[in-house]
Amino acid sequence: MGINMKLIHAAAVVAFLVPGVAAAQDTGFGTFSGSLAATTDYVFRGYSQSDEHPAIQPGINWDSGVGFHLNAWGSNVDFNDGGEADVEVDLTAGFAGSAGNLNYDVGAIFYWYPGAASALNYNYWEGYTTLSYAAGDKATLNAAAYYSPDLFGGLDDAWAFQVGFSRKLDDKLTFDTFVGTQMLKSTSGSDYLYWSAGLTYSLPWFDANIRYHDTDVSVCGGQCGARAVLTLSKSF
Repeated sequence: MGINMKLIHAAAVVAFLVPGVAAAQDTGFGTFSGSLAATTDYVFRGYSQSDEHPAIQPGINWDSGVGFHLNAWGSNVDFNDGGEADVEVDLTAGFAGSAGNLNYDVGAIFYWYPGAASALNYNYWEGYTTLSYAAGDKATLNAAAYYSPDLFGGLDDAWAFQVGFSRKLDDKLTFDTFVGTQMLKSTSGSDYLYWSAGLTYSLPWFDANIRYHDTDVSVCGGQCGARAVLTLSKSF
């Protein structure tokens, strides 16, 4: 499947899951919103998921207004697996709230790769907890923990932990950085560190983000080395 068809397929899958949303709107039963991003490389925990090629990433979110929320997000992917997986769709259900300056979100994500052979064990679940703390008007501290009973590719149970920081430099420019670790069973692979830093500039019609990604993995076929990624995104 060519790259253009992959991009179209990713958008179509997410649009099918939650149809009829053109802009953020209150339906009387919660609020719908959406997003669309174009990136030069889809990087997840330090690894390229698109074989260092561009990706289109649409998303739809429903917020109940009382904490519970649902999200569908998609991207084209390329694992050099002969076309087994062309699209990733992430389906999230969670509950978010706040206590003073502290915000929290607890839920689960299902990572779905339509069309991939079941023997590859690509599809998997992951539970998550995220925390963010507003340190003044411009700075935010955040932390997250993720657990999967059977990670991508059948790697058994795994944990990931991540901490980060963001700061508004002015009305349009924001800096953010994070570092994380993916922890695997010794029989499934080696633990590794990943980190990233980026700048986001808010323009009238979209946000532009340029960021650096890297890991401490020495051998990964070039899929987890240092790289710069440009992403243009729009929320609506």
